Amino acid sequence: MVGSRDVPSRSDGARAALDVFYDEFNDVNFYVEDDDQENFYYLIISKYFPDVSVSKIFPLGGKMQVIKHSQKYAGDETKIRIYIVDKDFDDLLDQVVILDNLFYLELFAIENYVMEKQALIEVTVETSPKNGVAEITKRLNLDVVMDQIQKDVFEIFAFFYFVQKFNIDVKNTSERPEKFCMANQRWKLDHAALEKYRLRINKRSRALRKTEISRGAIADLIPEYMGSDTDAVTCGKFSLLMIFHYMKSRYSFGSITFGSFVYRVAKNCELGGIAATMQKIQRHIDDVRV
Repeated sequence: MVGSRDVPSRSDGARAALDVFYDEFNDVNFYVEDDDQENFYYLIISKYFPDVSVSKIFPLGGKMQVIKHSQKYAGDETKIRIYIVDKDFDDLLDQVVILDNLFYLELFAIENYVMEKQALIEVTVETSPKNGVAEITKRLNLDVVMDQIQKDVFEIFAFFYFVQKFNIDVKNTSERPEKFCMANQRWKLDHAALEKYRLRINKRSRALRKTEISRGAIADLIPEYMGSDTDAVTCGKFSLLMIFHYMKSRYSFGSITFGSFVYRVAKNCELGGIAATMQKIQRHIDDVRV
């Protein structure tokens, strides 16, 4: 695979034109949002499409770039092109674009599919091989910890969704988890920090003469969010960073970066959660080939 390390940075135009150089090597061209998704998708495509030759996956630099590229080639069957984007809040905000070769993930983002407890344990075993699986499993207690992290992230992302729903120009899903976590326990929600964020939202809302959030009343303002499955409305990357901080507090991971950690987790995942989306893609490929 030619990974995202081959060129440090490309313009949107250069990214969009890169596929021509791989035309004879790819049976199908797969397009995704960002460079840090490329290796994930290579793992997934290798698993679900073992008979499809793919030497390069094409990150286009963002969701809108992927959608524009898919619109440009809509109906063009000279090459099979598959476009995959994160769901984000698009379904709740009625922003989903319908195209035959454009596929939205069923969960919030690609990282949501790699939050498998056993894969996290396996990575810990790899970094701390002297500790047995049973000991690591007991000490990490991931069933309890991951459940609490997901509840906390669900609460944080409720505010993010509120900001997007009411078009309030306050930074939201691009915020880092550490902003909302305890300084000495970066996997635990700092309720004071979240309250500070609520006040910041309300200050901007007042300036824009838009809806404000009363303390504890966000559930009444966004019932469609509160009724959703957690993985569908929270970003796995956000949660994984909190999990990463937690696991590092229990075991030494050396100098491993967060990006390397997530990729190693992905390599140990069964990736069964994304099967339905991959089956839809396979049906589309089969239809185009007929």
